[in-house]
Amino acid sequence: MTAIFRLPIRQLAGSLASFPVSRYPGRMMRHCLLGLLLTAAALCAGQYSKEDREALIGQLDESKRELVIATEGLNQQQSAWKPDSATWSVIEVMEHLARMEDFLFGILEEALEKSKPIPDDVRLPDPSEMDHRILLQMPDRSVKTKSPEQGWPKEAYQNRDEAFLAFSRKREKTMEFVRTTKLDPRRYRINSPFGPIDGHQWLLMLSAHTQRHVKQIDELKRHELFPKTE
Repeated sequence: MTAIFRLPIRQLAGSLASFPVSRYPGRMMRHCLLGLLLTAAALCAGQYSKEDREALIGQLDESKRELVIATEGLNQQQSAWKPDSATWSVIEVMEHLARMEDFLFGILEEALEKSKPIPDDVRLPDPSEMDHRILLQMPDRSVKTKSPEQGWPKEAYQNRDEAFLAFSRKREKTMEFVRTTKLDPRRYRINSPFGPIDGHQWLLMLSAHTQRHVKQIDELKRHELFPKTE
């Protein structure tokens, strides 16, 4: 039984077609073939590796934890403060993160739904260089970028806790996808500021985007006019 699941799916289908049906009762035969086909499809489909899944969950959780550390203990005055009208406050940064989590995850969902994955019999290139590049360059605030309109803050939250709760709920949705998906995001391609990347890398970018704005919050807190804790 083990050997048959190593065959390409088309070859496997041919093997099942030549199965000696006459030796088995009709209903039993149908159930047997159905079970074989479903199991074969699951095993032959591209599998999201345990290593990738666990590494991504760890990365998403770590960037969320960094946001908690950067904002915990801030009072209302500090959370709402900004040095000028062109700069976001801590609350606005967190609203941006919540909006972008939703926006970027939506792009991934659309790609998984509407695009075709790279076939399972095609060997994927080594993703490690691009993985590293995303995690290194995305948080780098020496390179300035402009947020898409979908990420602009709109004063949706009154305080730090409201904004963090909104972000946290959206991040949990992202992490639940990583924990449970039956698809292999590595086999889907999405255009990005880094060029074409795979779905796993898209979510790495989302996590690194959080780290980028944690640095922005740290910059605010170091500002000479940032309100002092009373």
